[in-house]
Amino acid sequence: MKAKMIKCPLFFRCGNSSVVERDLAMVDVASSTLVSRSIFLFILSVNLLFGANLGELTKEQIKKQIPTIKIQSLILNEPDSLPSGFNEYKLQSVDIQKINKNQGTIKAIYKTNTNSLKNIFIRFDIKAQIGVYVAKNEIPRNHELNLNDYFFKMVDISQYDPDMILSLQYGLITKVKIKKDDILKQRQFKIKNDVLKGDQVVLIVQDGGLNAQILATATQNGKIGDTINFKTENQNIKATLISKDKAVVR
Repeated sequence: MKAKMIKCPLFFRCGNSSVVERDLAMVDVASSTLVSRSIFLFILSVNLLFGANLGELTKEQIKKQIPTIKIQSLILNEPDSLPSGFNEYKLQSVDIQKINKNQGTIKAIYKTNTNSLKNIFIRFDIKAQIGVYVAKNEIPRNHELNLNDYFFKMVDISQYDPDMILSLQYGLITKVKIKKDDILKQRQFKIKNDVLKGDQVVLIVQDGGLNAQILATATQNGKIGDTINFKTENQNIKATLISKDKAVVR
């Protein structure tokens, strides 16, 4: 008896269609996982190339500009295009160009493989809090600031103004009236002078190994460290203030 060949459409049945669906799903998951892993590795390589050291240097420069800042997150936005051979560039320094609300721009300076310098401007997004000084009550004009006039407060970086006072110094005198709850700004103050025009000061004249002291009258206001004009009985002399009652002629 000859065996009969039965022609029929090709069809696989695996007992339960859910098994097929499961296998197909596993293929999709594996494919998706592979794509995700590829994307992750790509992002990782870009971050290592573009963002790792750059991000740390950017944070350092922001902290120098805003000493009271507490950074929560910083995201560098890679430019649309990078120069050819960028992977061989060496990062030299970072300059903060602008901080406006929750965004900013840096200038990253790189040394190329030909030892020339290349500037690349990069935008960033930042979430942070900054410490500021706030008026407790209304502060009158021509008032010397003291501990009872202000309190320290953390605010969102969206309120940042480069004119904010972030580090208080001795002898701040108000130039204008300041309202209660206003954040203190540099333009609202002048610094108290240590020596006023007409004050008498001892001038220390240094000439080789000889030191002489003479009494002189200040003809300008000045602060310690300033070089201002003085008048003696015989002449006008410039000298640098080293205290409220002494100046050095060099």
